[in-house]
Amino acid sequence: MRWCLLLAVVVASVSFIYTKVCHKTSTTPVYVAQPTPVMTTPPPGHASTTATTPAGGKGETVNGLATPQQDSSSAVRMLAPTSAPATASMSFAVPLRPSTKPLTPAAKLAEKWLSTASTRPQMERTLLERLADAERQGRFAIAADTIERLRTRPAMADLDDQLAQRLGALNFNLLMSGAKNPWTTTVEVRRGDKLQRLAREHGTTMAAVLTLNNLKDSNHISVGQKIRLLEFPKAALVVHKGTKIADLTLNGKFFKRYYVATGSKTAPGPYPITRDKGPIDRFAELEIKAAASDRDELKMFLAPGSSLAIADP
Repeated sequence: MRWCLLLAVVVASVSFIYTKVCHKTSTTPVYVAQPTPVMTTPPPGHASTTATTPAGGKGETVNGLATPQQDSSSAVRMLAPTSAPATASMSFAVPLRPSTKPLTPAAKLAEKWLSTASTRPQMERTLLERLADAERQGRFAIAADTIERLRTRPAMADLDDQLAQRLGALNFNLLMSGAKNPWTTTVEVRRGDKLQRLAREHGTTMAAVLTLNNLKDSNHISVGQKIRLLEFPKAALVVHKGTKIADLTLNGKFFKRYYVATGSKTAPGPYPITRDKGPIDRFAELEIKAAASDRDELKMFLAPGSSLAIADP
């Protein structure tokens, strides 16, 4: 009887403890820690990142962070994320930086000319802006066209010499680049062709043929080869004795400016280039001196039939 009573007490105790534990488990909500979004400060130049709601859930934004929406019907409650400090921010404005690509000397010069635009008429201001943009972007055809327009404007007379220098460089670079231009043509060598004859037929010089085609020897050509030739350029060189500048025109249009020295025999007048008296002979006769590279260029352009004139000033 005593053992039966002791057994009943033990069973009752175990039953009581079990009931308490089960009741506590069924009524105490389970707290599950919500993953806290990591706040990262975006590096300069990058857009800020925004935390997203986990797949399958609805959410709202709190302090720049997406938080899951509370569901009252669920037996599981989510811990709210810790509020971000008042000074924290997920995004901030970053000003756009100008291009770090260095300007070419020509672009810097165009910027310098543009700095004078405020004192000029509207048309000149517009053209100077166009020129600066073209030089910055390397759009040389537009730059050349713009300079030609600027040189027709009387209000740009103070910059005419610098504009002429830049236009000459652009024209010469275009000619030597092999790109399409208004001064050259391309022919295909046929059986029996000689460069001397091709040059004569197209009103140009052997120096021009060799230079434009990067040839060292006039005899090393082959049938079917493409040859670039100046096509009757009608070259004319006007030497201004007073200012010591020489302007070369091709087909009646300004091509390039050169700088020369003159002497007592540099008398005003026309001096045509002939087979007997080429440009170098005329320079010696008229005491016209130029840099060696400039002499070579002028020799290339001034074929027999070209004109040389001395103007005073």
